[in-house]
Amino acid sequence: MAKDFFYDHKILEAKFSKGELDHVQKYLFSFVTEHRDEIRQIAHESQDKEALVNATRTVIEKRGSVHLPSEMAEQIKEINREIWYQGEKGNQDKSQISEEWNQQYSLKWREGRKIELLFLINKNRESIFDLLKY
Repeated sequence: MAKDFFYDHKILEAKFSKGELDHVQKYLFSFVTEHRDEIRQIAHESQDKEALVNATRTVIEKRGSVHLPSEMAEQIKEINREIWYQGEKGNQDKSQISEEWNQQYSLKWREGRKIELLFLINKNRESIFDLLKY
């Protein structure tokens, strides 16, 4: 069954330690590099680390995604897990299961990803600053 996508700090730390957020971190760094000008503009061209990190947060919160194709693929994997789970219980209506998952969990999944990204920004403040400074 689909899981709740809320993460407390301990769960995020454990995922980070196990390397489960490495792929998300890779996309975050690529996003920061690709959107460097926008982030700098929001930071009012400041070279202050806090201003640049906060501007990164702002851009990500506004856009809601750092790499849509991978995020969509991950959601499809979650839907397929739910289809398998429901199939084991005798429900074979893949279309209905998919629609129900989207209605119940899609927004929660995206919110969970945003929480992961904000966590990774905090964990990688120096690296993000290095990517953004002139």
